[in-house]
Amino acid sequence: MPRLGSYLAVKLEYDSCLSEEAFDAAVVDFQEVEAKRAEQDKERRDFEDAQAQKRQEFEENEENAGAEFVPEEKTWDEIGFQPFKTEKVQYVVCLDTMGQDRRYSEEEKLQALRTVQSFRDRWEVVEKTNLEGDVRKKLERAEYDKAYKETYEALDTTEVERIAEDEVANRSQPIEGEEPPTEAEKHMIWLKSRFV
Repeated sequence: MPRLGSYLAVKLEYDSCLSEEAFDAAVVDFQEVEAKRAEQDKERRDFEDAQAQKRQEFEENEENAGAEFVPEEKTWDEIGFQPFKTEKVQYVVCLDTMGQDRRYSEEEKLQALRTVQSFRDRWEVVEKTNLEGDVRKKLERAEYDKAYKETYEALDTTEVERIAEDEVANRSQPIEGEEPPTEAEKHMIWLKSRFV
């Protein structure tokens, strides 16, 4: 049955950075920026140490009595992250007054447009925040994984091997009336116990 009313469709388009490509590029960029910042910090410390040494030599020199030491000025570029890779995402927000037999007022249209703009702006901010959080978590896990591999991986592998061998030895004992397991069955027991 026809129902009188109006229909409003508003285009919602925003730059989305939630993709594998954006994540991978951001991880690489964060690693490069952290390395550059560490290098810059080292340069800054070396420069400050050199300036302190020059000041001390200046003050110890008797010819400079009463003169004031003027340190060298050096500016340091700020090293920032690249903007995240984005791709356009498009939606349509649809509204209707079906069954109300009325049109949308100009105020209602303006409110719909503002609401869609608010959605767009908020989604972009939320996605960027989420991506940055995911990248930082990945880098923290990478540090943890590196420490684990250096310290505990060999010990854990040895322990798992020992447990698997013990399980194969325990199940390889022949039970009365049954044949001992074949090499293939022993291998399966070994694989399952390693997995567990």
